[in-house]
Amino acid sequence: MKIQARMREFGPVVGGWVLLVLGFVVVIAGYVRLHGWQRGHITSDFYANVGVTLIGTAIVVLIIDRLNSARAAEATRAGLIRDMASSDNGLAVRAARELRAMGNLTDGSLDESDFSRANLEDASLEAMRAKGAKFQGCRLTRANLSRANLVGAVFNRADLSRCNFEMADLGSVSFVDAALADVDLGDARLVAAVLSGATARGADFRGSDLQGAQLDGADLTGAKMTGAKVGGARINNATKLPPGSPATMEGQGETQQWPEGTTW
Repeated sequence: MKIQARMREFGPVVGGWVLLVLGFVVVIAGYVRLHGWQRGHITSDFYANVGVTLIGTAIVVLIIDRLNSARAAEATRAGLIRDMASSDNGLAVRAARELRAMGNLTDGSLDESDFSRANLEDASLEAMRAKGAKFQGCRLTRANLSRANLVGAVFNRADLSRCNFEMADLGSVSFVDAALADVDLGDARLVAAVLSGATARGADFRGSDLQGAQLDGADLTGAKMTGAKVGGARINNATKLPPGSPATMEGQGETQQWPEGTTW
């Protein structure tokens, strides 16, 4: 077994030396056959071939090095994304910081990633792009997600208390049963977002775009809504709204919605 292991270990090296020696033998034999043992033609016969060979070898080495570097970078990126999904807050936050330093927090590398049940409390994630990512049950208390692009992401049952989503793009995001108490959503885009059953007491929606959002069963007690666009947003009898709600509503029965163009 040891002999076989040694052969596997040194096989490529031995093969390389055999080919090198065989190459020299072929070159010398061919030269002797054409010119005998005269040395005068060596430079004129071989300098061009040697130069071309060296250039070709250099190109191959550079290509292989570039491919190896790309594979190493991809492995590093994938490992950091896995760490960012950790329930260990220190590990997850550190991974996010390293991904930002590598430029991968904002370049789309996190799109469709799964961060379910990750602990990203107090994480600095401003301008992060994670379109379609999954954050179910994630802990993002006090995290900074201002200007983030999270279109289509899922935050069902996530703890987002006191999180900063100012000017974030949250179009079609699902916040079903999420904790959104005291969240800053000022000037955020929440078009067609789903906040069914979400608890958003004291949240700041001032200047946000909630057109077409689903607010059925949401608790918006004490929320700041001045300037929020709510045209087409849907509520039901279980929705708790702060004072000053636009009076005009469309629809009959339990579910109603504000007319298009309505601003709080």
